[in-house]
Amino acid sequence: MEELSPVDILMLDYVEYGAINDKSSFAGFWYYRYESNPQNILNKLINLKLIYKALDIERNLKNTTLPELKLLLKENGLRVSGKKNDLIQRILDNIQFDVLKDTYPEQYYALSPEAKKILSRNEHIPYAHKHINWGLGITEIHNLKKSYPNLKESDLMWMYFEKESLLSARKGDWGLFRNHKHHQAELLIEEDKYRDSLSFIFQVCFLDLSGLQNGFKKEYLFIYEKGFFPYRQSIATLTKHHIELIAKIKDTINISDVELKSLYVDSVGDLNLPFHLFTLDETFQILKYELENNLDHLENIYKDAEKRYYSKQKSATNMNIKKSITPTLESKKNKGFLSFLFKNKKG
Repeated sequence: MEELSPVDILMLDYVEYGAINDKSSFAGFWYYRYESNPQNILNKLINLKLIYKALDIERNLKNTTLPELKLLLKENGLRVSGKKNDLIQRILDNIQFDVLKDTYPEQYYALSPEAKKILSRNEHIPYAHKHINWGLGITEIHNLKKSYPNLKESDLMWMYFEKESLLSARKGDWGLFRNHKHHQAELLIEEDKYRDSLSFIFQVCFLDLSGLQNGFKKEYLFIYEKGFFPYRQSIATLTKHHIELIAKIKDTINISDVELKSLYVDSVGDLNLPFHLFTLDETFQILKYELENNLDHLENIYKDAEKRYYSKQKSATNMNIKKSITPTLESKKNKGFLSFLFKNKKG
């Protein structure tokens, strides 16, 4: 059999769960993301006998309105009370298939046994498509799977995050680095590893408060600093999403405030960043006050950090001025000495 591409395999998943028939229209992502014609892919899979048309009574019933289902039940002398799923099951249990197939003749594409085997061996492809915003495409994860066939899809994704995090840190792209940590937290939450996910959420918070961004350079601080302070206008704050997520996880795993701080310090203590607006303790206090919605305390922390920041900047500026003046003075001294020698020589 002809080898299937990742996009072909994705179509198998789409057929399995997407209720595809001849009347179906396809989502735009087939065209703009995968640069493929979905109808051509469908025809290819039909020719390979991997998909076929089949009558799906239950699916047809699910697409039927509640009044229509009740009418069918009434016509067949059956009770009409209950929720939609109850009505559907009552119809399937009590009305003959031949009657139903004439009433609901709509056919949908279904997978052959061979297609189901192919899909089960390539679960990493729909997984990557589902998490397309995480950055690892279906072709890339498919290539990774070939190199590491024993790894499950989430482990392949984790490998990608670790590699990209390292590259982003080396390039100084701290925004990308932060996003990879955010996605790692999401992956862990999907696997119900809530305590582990907190560690990565804390790293995201620490980075959000740092003042760092992609391509950060200290010589451009005079530009960045316009968005640092005060608290209500700062770009260096925690997102509402992460605050709510921390609160939810905190309640889920029943972690105390003392344990929360310990986990926070352990999670961010080893992050070696080139710059940060706040001390480690201040970042935890900001997190704590955000959880409590204590705006007064938050504003005070940002005020203290602002004073410290501009004090350091002033000291650094004075130091640079001193360094720039010293060579000039030395140059003037040398010029004066040379002038003295020249005059003496001339005399």
